[in-house]
Amino acid sequence: MLQRRITSIRNSKRFVSYGEVRELASEIGAVAADIQADVLPNDPGRARVLAERLFSLDQVILNRVDDSGGLIGSKLCAACVLWLDAAARAADAGPATDWAAVLYELYRSNDYGVRRPGIAIWPW
Repeated sequence: MLQRRITSIRNSKRFVSYGEVRELASEIGAVAADIQADVLPNDPGRARVLAERLFSLDQVILNRVDDSGGLIGSKLCAACVLWLDAAARAADAGPATDWAAVLYELYRSNDYGVRRPGIAIWPW
């Protein structure tokens, strides 16, 4: 169900005006809250995947919204923090992952500043 909600947000082509941004930001925040409450405690690996798909929406939705107030950007940054929490928990439970390579690739694809250093998951 969460994946469908993320896909629905991703697939929308409608421009979101400044007055409508709060609704979209609320939906993104609700999806993140559901991942944190319902998936993270039982399946951190799945929570990591969902959180990454959520904050990766920056690549498609920030071109079609007037987020001059930063509401959507801040929700996507919060999804980055959720991703970090899920990744830390999944690392304890799963096989070894080259986290430096994963983090570098996510950082390299930071075209919209959602994954900016010092704000979400980047310690440097």
